[in-house]
Amino acid sequence: MLTGYSDTPTPDGDEPALVEMDANFGPRLRTARNWHGWTADDLALRSGVVPAEIARLEAATSPIASGDVLVDLADALGVSLEWLMVGRLSARDVSDLYAALGDEHAAIAAAILNPMRH
Repeated sequence: MLTGYSDTPTPDGDEPALVEMDANFGPRLRTARNWHGWTADDLALRSGVVPAEIARLEAATSPIASGDVLVDLADALGVSLEWLMVGRLSARDVSDLYAALGDEHAAIAAAILNPMRH
């Protein structure tokens, strides 16, 4: 059983659905947190996930979490669930990156992003 936030049963008494991530989940989570300049405590405040759970996931000692925890982390970090879980860029991620780069950098963005899309 997971500790903290993720082991809370659902209102109907069912156990939360657990999801196993790949071995790069911890580094991706840490990278996204660092993009914001946040500590684990900062991310905990923004996501509602306890700091110990964030530390456990970043350490990749047990890359398993409830779906609710993953959604809360992705929302707080402003990344897609797909990117957080498996490292693939979603259509939303690509669209957001193109918008942020603007027209003058569209060709560069296309050259970089197109090989990453699956």
